[in-house]
Amino acid sequence: MSTTLKVLSAKKVIASHQIEKGNQLTIEARDKSNYQLIDDQTGLGPQNIIVKREGNDLKIFLEDGDMSADVIIKNYYDQTENTSNLLVGEHENGNIYAYVPESGMKTDAVSMLAEQVAAPQALGGEEIGAFWAFNPWWLLALAPIAAGIAIAASNGGSDSGNGNNGGNNNNTDTTADKPTITLETNGNVTVKPGDDNTKVVITYTDEDSNDKTATVEKDANGSWKSDDSNVEVNQDGTFTIPANKVKDNSEVNAKGTDDKNNTTDADSKIAGDTKKPGDSNGDGVVNGNDNSTDKAELPRGLELPRNTAGAPNIVFGEDQDADGKLNAGESVSIDGNRAITPVYITIPDKTEVGDNLVLTINGTEKVIPVTKEMITAGYIIEQVSTDKDSDVTVTAKVTDPAGNESKMATAVLAVDTIAPTIEPTVTANLADGSVSIDLPADLEVGDKVEVSYTPEGTTEPKKVTLTKQSDGTFKSDDPNVEVNETKATIPANKVADGQPVVAKAVDAAGNAG
Repeated sequence: MSTTLKVLSAKKVIASHQIEKGNQLTIEARDKSNYQLIDDQTGLGPQNIIVKREGNDLKIFLEDGDMSADVIIKNYYDQTENTSNLLVGEHENGNIYAYVPESGMKTDAVSMLAEQVAAPQALGGEEIGAFWAFNPWWLLALAPIAAGIAIAASNGGSDSGNGNNGGNNNNTDTTADKPTITLETNGNVTVKPGDDNTKVVITYTDEDSNDKTATVEKDANGSWKSDDSNVEVNQDGTFTIPANKVKDNSEVNAKGTDDKNNTTDADSKIAGDTKKPGDSNGDGVVNGNDNSTDKAELPRGLELPRNTAGAPNIVFGEDQDADGKLNAGESVSIDGNRAITPVYITIPDKTEVGDNLVLTINGTEKVIPVTKEMITAGYIIEQVSTDKDSDVTVTAKVTDPAGNESKMATAVLAVDTIAPTIEPTVTANLADGSVSIDLPADLEVGDKVEVSYTPEGTTEPKKVTLTKQSDGTFKSDDPNVEVNETKATIPANKVADGQPVVAKAVDAAGNAG
């Protein structure tokens, strides 16, 4: 024994479900719809059923010897206090009737049941149409309910023309049901087709800013098939565009088409923004825990994480020893008559096309729209002026249209390309064979005097560094070279005879005189 449940709007059959004995059918309630039960053996409505309310759900028990509910209509009571969505069936006289309480009590009516109340129902009451109409139960209740129960077979042969079309002979279908678009908290976009839809066309923008059109159609078996791998068909008949397949803050549209080729547009939605630039661990907070494991390959063989502690990394390309200072030997780039140096700024994790890289160079802001090429490369190159001996300060962060930001990075380069003009004086002392170096008094703290000499008993020159201290003295890194405030001395027994001794002044940036 099998039974069919049809869901009918005011104009047409929205859905048809087969109910097999022992298999429970669960469907969602639909506003402004009637539910017609049909015994597949007779083509008529079952004469008697039992209904029960549990929460907002309606349970229907067919008289088939099974003690379990055959049909559950979820949220049937979630529309209004007294729903006008009726259970109906066709009597053998050819007319359509609602299921009414066998008790004749209004409170046992399907639409008025209290929580956990069950009540037997039978076809009866006033003749109605199968298709939904605004016909709330309390209007039907004005008729003598009890008198309408167990309609006599002698009433058959009606020429009212109601039958299965419910007396609606002119239900011209001109519109499709509207699909709905839902933005999920995880960034996914879900599209639910309209109840009568056989095709849904979805338009959206992918992560690479490409306009996409996906067509999802229902096949002969009632299964949905998508022609776009980015649009997934779910078991419940909805469709999902995952967060990583749809561009943040872009518009998503859907158009539903029914089997009569009527179309209706969904209310468009703007995809949410769940990605925060620099949020490597994806916890929704950009902080010191966000250290990228994805490295950008920079020029000169350098590799740097895309972000450290949630911020871009900034590298001055010509600062070869990474000491934060740029001297004349390192600075070789010229743009026209202007000295420049390249700055490499990495692009943090979770940065998307349409975000902005916001730089400041010595206080002047520059906003660079992020492109796909920038994300693929992992960094950009910005040229900054080094015309003057001074500090160059660069800051960098990424912002997105939703107002999310990476942490800000700051890097400072001390530009000093002018070499000292004072040279140390080297003197060979003939009286005792030692060598002395006069140290320039006007060198600054941190400046150096580099001395090259060949130690006694060797043939290879050795470099010694004498660094000026804050108290005005010099500190030697070679114990064989004795030093005071004004002079360094290499004793005769520490320096090879006949070998050159050379000294030069080098400033803190590495410029040599």
